[in-house]
Amino acid sequence: MRMPLEIYVVRGHSMRPSLREGDVLIVRSLRPGARLKRGDIVAALDPRERTRRTLKRVIGLSGEEIALVDGELLVNGAALPEPYLRGGPPYLGEGGLRLRLGAGEVFLMGDNRLQSTDSRDYGPVHVADVLGRVRWRLWAGKPRSGAGASPASRP
Repeated sequence: MRMPLEIYVVRGHSMRPSLREGDVLIVRSLRPGARLKRGDIVAALDPRERTRRTLKRVIGLSGEEIALVDGELLVNGAALPEPYLRGGPPYLGEGGLRLRLGAGEVFLMGDNRLQSTDSRDYGPVHVADVLGRVRWRLWAGKPRSGAGASPASRP
């Protein structure tokens, strides 16, 4: 059983400029039937190593088509405005990705596209693997070594 609120410490740089390494966050667990929204920053199980957690932004929702074409991120054929990048490069990779999300799937990406391993690499994430939404940043911490995200209670 998950706690309704957990404290996370940001590890790594995949969510810069929105989150910085060492930031301390409160993540609220998803209630059964809760709907994610595009733009939410979420904590999810890392599909490559399910004992790790990762922080990413929800880009695509169930049933939507995601495409990376000529350096542009398209959702259902329309360019996705991304003000949270704050003028940072929207680098999306080599392009050519086009997929339709299935029922209960989301497409997650880090804001720091050059240093993020995300759904562009490992594919869609099932909503059941999304642990919660980032609700508050308690404070910005000092930069630390390591990668990923971890509940503060973990060593």
